[in-house]
Amino acid sequence: MVSIQEQIARRRLGVSLLVPALLVLLLWLFYAVGVSEHGGALYWLGIYPRTVGGLVGIVLSPLLHANWEHALSNSVSLLVLGVALFYFYPRQAWRVLLYGWLFTGILTWLIGRSSYHIGASGLIYLLGSYLFFRGWRVHRKGLAALSLVVTFAYGSLVWGVFPADTNISWEGHLSGAVVGLSLALLQAVDTTQESMAFGTRSAYTYSKSVTHTGTSSWRLFYRN
Repeated sequence: MVSIQEQIARRRLGVSLLVPALLVLLLWLFYAVGVSEHGGALYWLGIYPRTVGGLVGIVLSPLLHANWEHALSNSVSLLVLGVALFYFYPRQAWRVLLYGWLFTGILTWLIGRSSYHIGASGLIYLLGSYLFFRGWRVHRKGLAALSLVVTFAYGSLVWGVFPADTNISWEGHLSGAVVGLSLALLQAVDTTQESMAFGTRSAYTYSKSVTHTGTSSWRLFYRN
């Protein structure tokens, strides 16, 4: 006979798998719509900083990708970090995802260059940052171990927050990392709930280049 604790654990596992999978599915649905045109037909729905039209990108930009390599790379990272978030932090997960999504987009809109910023990299930095700093803050060995795993698996993410390569949206990376850290520090610590589970790269920017004749062209910047 299955105990109540086992039923709760199975339910938590199911949710932790389902939510990131649905998010990735939505990402690919948007890609399927935009794949008909070279460079992504829906790039104009991305974040274009400090413009009224660019505000829609705060919600939609993480779902927009230029090609299948871009979408696939971000899908794998979203699945891994998303499952970790919803399994180990079931009570905080929805707030982290929704608030993090919103504020990462807003910060990118405020500080970004005058280019279209698309892709889920900001969310990946958000999740990686939150998992790392939250694990250490709750002072639990299991959660701290998870932080170390995140560090070793995605440690190279730290270099993406610096403007070393001006062809990538480092502003989106930095925004996600800052918002993830902020959420990890600002949320109250509930060690009982947060330890229950242990008791049982890439980014794209479309940059609009206007010539002296008034004509416009679009450059696609890619990061491996």
